[in-house]
Amino acid sequence: MAASLEDVSRRDKLGLIAEWMDPHASLLRRFYFFFYPYDSTIEMYDVKRNRIFLRRTRVENLNFGDIYVGNYITIFSRQVKLVDYANVMTKRLLGMKMMKTFALITPDGIENKSKILQILLSNGFTIINLRMLKFTDSIAEKLLEYEKSSPTYLELKTHLQSSGASIAMELVGENAVDRLKKIAGPKDPNVARKEDPSSIIALLGFDEVHNSFYYSPSVSVAAKQTQLIFENEETLKNPEIQTVLLQDSTCCVVKPHAVKEGKLGDILSEIEKKGFKITAMQMFHMNAANTEEFYEIYKGVLTEYTDMVQELTSGTCVALEIIGPYGKDTPLHFRAFVGPSDPDIARKLRPDTLRAHFGKDKVHNAVHASDLPTDGVLEVEYFFKVIV
Repeated sequence: MAASLEDVSRRDKLGLIAEWMDPHASLLRRFYFFFYPYDSTIEMYDVKRNRIFLRRTRVENLNFGDIYVGNYITIFSRQVKLVDYANVMTKRLLGMKMMKTFALITPDGIENKSKILQILLSNGFTIINLRMLKFTDSIAEKLLEYEKSSPTYLELKTHLQSSGASIAMELVGENAVDRLKKIAGPKDPNVARKEDPSSIIALLGFDEVHNSFYYSPSVSVAAKQTQLIFENEETLKNPEIQTVLLQDSTCCVVKPHAVKEGKLGDILSEIEKKGFKITAMQMFHMNAANTEEFYEIYKGVLTEYTDMVQELTSGTCVALEIIGPYGKDTPLHFRAFVGPSDPDIARKLRPDTLRAHFGKDKVHNAVHASDLPTDGVLEVEYFFKVIV
């Protein structure tokens, strides 16, 4: 029988292996990372030095949903990655509670991406990897290797490689594979509308090939598909799969707090309602060096600079390339739609702006947008060409 969170007592702790790159010593340091679900406290033990590194303490905004292999967490300004389980009990518990799976918003579903993301997030899934891409014949064939016995295999492969952009996602959640199958519905929209009319494919699908959404059939297949899209060097560095335009465009970054709060789908929806189009999108986990480089123009100018750096490195963010009906003036129009940097001021003076709707304070103000027209394409290029 699988363990449950309720089985964990006040004294029990989850054990994982964590890594942290020490910038001063230029060494990758390894720790035992212990998380106490009962009160969300943590402690860390330095493996090499054989001593306590961090005594049991509480870290702000860290909770059970953040504890899974592959996640980056920020602990007192240090960016730590959870890389493996430290014991069988933890693996058994998190194996079901924080199961990973793979999904794809197919080209015919791109226009409804905001709605699909809203459905996934509202059903308790966390997006831990996301990338908009165009499929080559080779990558589509590798992705669909496990579908070759399906009568729709060739049509689906052709559809992926010839019909425009798709959005690939790695999702995490309790019993993720089976729950995603239920939320997505049967692959035939006609069947889906009869059996589960509220499912994604029932709502948005046209036929078995053009059904807006693809999902992995098993944990093992999901792991291989995730590796192909998000970890394979050949795929990551392939310019053929990029959708970025770098012309008359501007940059928007959905900040970590907004991503963690499940606002990504809502923010994309508001952007598209205003007539803007998202032509590239990718999830990033920014390190301190990249963030300081990206925010360099604000150093010494904004008193919030240090806090801004800390926020952008605190979790995953999503970078977007935005175009609109304004040509070269798109950065100015989009910046106006984003609103004042202080959400309180935005709510008083510009209540229809993104920051007025989703911002909390000047640091946690939901999104970053290029301030100057000349910065728009440069900032897009930084995310999609320099650090990708």
